Amino acid sequence: MYSAAVAAGMTCTFGAPLGAVLFSIEVSTTYYMVSNLFKGFFCATFALIIFKITDYIPWLHLFFPTKFPTNVEIDHEIFLFAILGVLCGIFGALFI
Repeated sequence: MYSAAVAAGMTCTFGAPLGAVLFSIEVSTTYYMVSNLFKGFFCATFALIIFKITDYIPWLHLFFPTKFPTNVEIDHEIFLFAILGVLCGIFGALFI
């Protein structure tokens, strides 16, 4: 039951039921009964279907997608971070 709940939660978060079932096998148990594999996949797939159906209901918002700006401004910080990365790479190589 716990592994099916983990699979359903990961499916709703990332939208990948097969990956969520594999993650639930990896995380939730040390010994996984193979008979629970189909139950976890069924739960994850059903959670994804319900999650996608509720997306079409306008008054029920389960999440708010991020809206990124279309115009990207490049400022001086990007170049400073690039120089810092190169310097840290050189110093790390010299240290090793």
